[in-house]
Amino acid sequence: MNFLKRLIALILWYLQNRPDPHDPAPDSPANPDAPVTPTPDPQPNPPAQLEHIWQGDNRYYKLVGGIEVPEGYLLTASNVYRKGHRSVIYLLTEKDGRISAREIYTGSQETIGQPVGALDRVYFPVEHGSHCLIYKDGRVGNAGRTRGRWSVCGLRSGGTTALMAYNNQYTGARLFKDKTILARADNGDIVHTLGATAMARSFTELDGRRWYAHNFGQVGVSDFDGRMISCDANHIHAFAGNLYVGCGGAWGRDARPETANGDILRLSPPDFQPRTIFRIDSAGIEHMHVADGHLIISGIDPDQLWAMDEDENFRLIAQVKGETAKDGARGYGAHSGTWNGRTIWARSDKVRPHAYFVDWR
Repeated sequence: MNFLKRLIALILWYLQNRPDPHDPAPDSPANPDAPVTPTPDPQPNPPAQLEHIWQGDNRYYKLVGGIEVPEGYLLTASNVYRKGHRSVIYLLTEKDGRISAREIYTGSQETIGQPVGALDRVYFPVEHGSHCLIYKDGRVGNAGRTRGRWSVCGLRSGGTTALMAYNNQYTGARLFKDKTILARADNGDIVHTLGATAMARSFTELDGRRWYAHNFGQVGVSDFDGRMISCDANHIHAFAGNLYVGCGGAWGRDARPETANGDILRLSPPDFQPRTIFRIDSAGIEHMHVADGHLIISGIDPDQLWAMDEDENFRLIAQVKGETAKDGARGYGAHSGTWNGRTIWARSDKVRPHAYFVDWR
């Protein structure tokens, strides 16, 4: 009798609580077509604003470097691979929100790399010329004599002077068979010979230890004590306790354009073994700088600007497609920096150099 009462009670409960076949529960796992409330995604970064602020003379199409100075911003461009070896240096100034530019140097001292600031002066590495160039107080003049025929970079030494990197023995096959020498930019005195048989392309310092990226010969990164790490390398920069290396360059690791790529490598102490962390859709990385807790990375062909934070999150902040300068150096030349607290990006199209403000924060 008790069993019968319990059975009747169970039947009555089922009839009162059974699901309506015409009204399935929206969150029922048996209803695959039920709408699902998504988990909100993190808010995306606001889109970057790209403001075109300047374009240069078509006689000097290849943008090769830049730097902020008290008077404004210096940009330099070259006509290499087209009509000889001549260069121009522009001084960009800003007043009441308007950008103006004037040529402060044109000549056969070919500025083909990033300038270096030391004290109140700026020094420009020079190829195919007789003297390193020096900028001070709005004027450009000759500094120390060059100690080699090819030079694309330099570094500040002790905060008071600049050293320029030179090579002399170029084989004509994208290879150097001599080691890079470092000479004082102000007087030309040789102070050091680097260990790699290659061309130095860029320098950085991490915890008091100086490193450089090199290619056109032995390819990799090395410190000033002679330790060499083999990896594709075109630009190097210290950031957040690590070394970061941009690959590719104008011709690729083994001087063939088809091997060029925009890989970003991390080299961490103490072993400094290269680890690929990201690939940018560009043929090479031409320049990096640090701003607002980010590593700003300039890629070329196609021309792109990326920002990487300390957690190695990457964000594309500027891009120009279809206008990359192509010549004997593929798509060569890009620069990024900070001018009056804003990110400035400079690059070349097929005809002339350009500069932009990029508001990405």
